[in-house]
Amino acid sequence: MIRPGSLTNHPGTGKVKVADDLEHKQISREDVASAIIASLENDQTIGKALDLVGKVTPIEEALRTL
Repeated sequence: MIRPGSLTNHPGTGKVKVADDLEHKQISREDVASAIIASLENDQTIGKALDLVGKVTPIEEALRTL
């Protein structure tokens, strides 16, 4: 399960911050969509609920560090 922060219409950056419990910040819809696709290809995300906000670490790298 992915719980994004406040959604924006800004272009994606390809970078996110992912954790079990993050403060509520903004993230672009484009980055959320990219993170969803990346999470489907990453077995480490199975059975996890993740908060997702924008502009910190490249998406694939952020999901690998779970």
